[in-house]
Amino acid sequence: MQHLVELSGECEELARAEAFAVSRIFDPKSSHIRDDTRTIIIEGDFDPSHFVERMGLAWSASRHVFSGQNNELADVFETLEIPGNSFRIKVK
Repeated sequence: MQHLVELSGECEELARAEAFAVSRIFDPKSSHIRDDTRTIIIEGDFDPSHFVERMGLAWSASRHVFSGQNNELADVFETLEIPGNSFRIKVK
């Protein structure tokens, strides 16, 4: 499963390193997919709620579903099953 981690802005490089190190605690096979200025996407088998409890430089962690172009969103929404009551779309 892919996880999106929102990092604090104090020291982004340190926050990224911390996020990846903590992911390795829960899943030694976890891998860094990609990152942005204040986010990192990590592939791994762990519960994101427990993940954030161990982080000092992250605001939140959630399941990452899709990254792509705006015109591809409609196809994703047709097949998306939302497990909770809320979801977020980040556009840059």
